[in-house]
Amino acid sequence: MRSQPALLILLALPTLSACDSVPLLAPTGSTVMLVASRAVVLLDGESTITASVTEGAGTPVRNGTEVTFSSTLGTLDTQQATTRDGRASVRLLAGTVAGFATVNAFSGSATADSISIEIGDTSTP
Repeated sequence: MRSQPALLILLALPTLSACDSVPLLAPTGSTVMLVASRAVVLLDGESTITASVTEGAGTPVRNGTEVTFSSTLGTLDTQQATTRDGRASVRLLAGTVAGFATVNAFSGSATADSISIEIGDTSTP
């Protein structure tokens, strides 16, 4: 009696570690504070927006903590940035529409008080 050769099929499945799929966010009890390099920006100008993220004990969050930014006017060069020494920054590009940009940021459950950036000359009706 002749035996049939066995067929062995191996499937290569990609392996993901938890760190590959879940962003690092600020822990509960953290705070986020926003600062702009310029509070008034010319049309087509820019302002750097920096979020300082600290844990409840007052220490900076871990490097690589993701911060999400948003603005009601102008364009952000990116909506997510990661921290280095507790700080993450994005650029607000003013564009050609005058008004007030309200900028917000959060990481995990920690949300910053919004800041307002004046774009263009809003004093003329």
